[in-house]
Amino acid sequence: MGDHFFRRLLQGCAPLMVWALHFFGVYVLAEAGCGTAIEPALRWLLPLASVLALAAIASMLLRGRPDGASLLGTASLGSGLLALTGVLWTTLPMLWLPTCGWR
Repeated sequence: MGDHFFRRLLQGCAPLMVWALHFFGVYVLAEAGCGTAIEPALRWLLPLASVLALAAIASMLLRGRPDGASLLGTASLGSGLLALTGVLWTTLPMLWLPTCGWR
């Protein structure tokens, strides 16, 4: 067990876990916040969550060593780019659509 398997697995999957947490958190916050006292704050809370998720994923990409010759380097780069795309894809409707107007 000296090969640090779980640390390497986390390194390859961490950006996707940040995206999944962002996706779940944004939709739960939007659903729970509409019609409550925090509804006016949702207009800036949701984009702030996206900025924090993008910053976390970008820092993971910059900290990682882009070793294209190894499977871990390729997986880390691929999962980071996929996670960035996922967060941006989740954020676009937040910016264009009304936060609670669809109810």
